[in-house]
Parts: sequence; structure tokens; C-alpha cells
Amino acid sequence: MVFVRVRHADVHSATFRMNSDGSHVRRLTPWVLDADTFSVSPARSGPSRDLVVFKTYGHELPEGATSAVATVSAVHRSNPDSLKDIRFLTGTRSEPIQHFNPAWSPNGGSVAYVKLDESGGDIWRMRWNGARKQRVSFSSFFEFRPA
Repeated sequence: MVFVRVRHADVHSATFRMNSDGSHVRRLTPWVLDADTFSVSPARSGPSRDLVVFKTYGHELPEGATSAVATVSAVHRSNPDSLKDIRFLTGTRSEPIQHFNPAWSPNGGSVAYVKLDESGGDIWRMRWNGARKQRVSFSSFFEFRPA
């Protein structure tokens, strides 16, 4: 399976999956979410298997919204324009707080991400389903792109 981010002519982006030979291309995220910086779960079994985590609104925030971290299944996606299968792990209306740069833990049990607020940007982590959010960096510097 290969995953790619495609940018649409109207400057929106979405996450797609396809076979390594380029066949069976399927869009996983709606264009309206402007999905960016996606990461595929490394879990071989369990609840996060086949999940893709991504940042919403990768290029321009709609009025009243903020960047959030969300997941979508890489294999069970019925309608790519629907938000029904999208699970938001952080708030989408938490202005001025933003959440972005998601990355899976090596076992797929947790997601690391950046939380940006008035005091700066720090690395946080949460369970695969958005539970147990915990700050893990406490520097006065802006930390980003956890791996």
C-alpha cells in the first residue's frame, strides 16, 4: 500500500492510498478538510491497525475553525466526501489553540502531536483514540514535528 497527499487545483489537499503498482487509487479524506502531514499506523493488529492520522486545514483555515488532528481508516472508507468516518482526536473549534504534525508511536498505540497556544508550541501525546492527552515537552522553545 502506498499513501500520497495530492493537492487539488483549488489549493486543497487530500490523502489517498493505492497499490504499489498505481492501481486501486482511493481518496481517504474529504477535500474540504485540506488533509496534510499524514502518518500511517504501524500497528499490525488492534484498534489502530489501518488508521491514518492527519492534520486538518493544512493550507488555510476556514473562518471559525482551527487545525486539528484526526484519523480515518485506510481500508474501510465508503464515501470520501463524508465526514462520517473521520474521527477528530483534538478540537476543531479551539481557537486560538491549534493541533498539528501528528506522528504514530512505534507500536501504533499513541499519537504524538504539536499543541500551539498563546504560551508557545509543545509536543503532546494521546492514545490512538484521542484519550489521555499529556504534555511531554516543557521547553520555552517552539517544538514541532515529533517522530
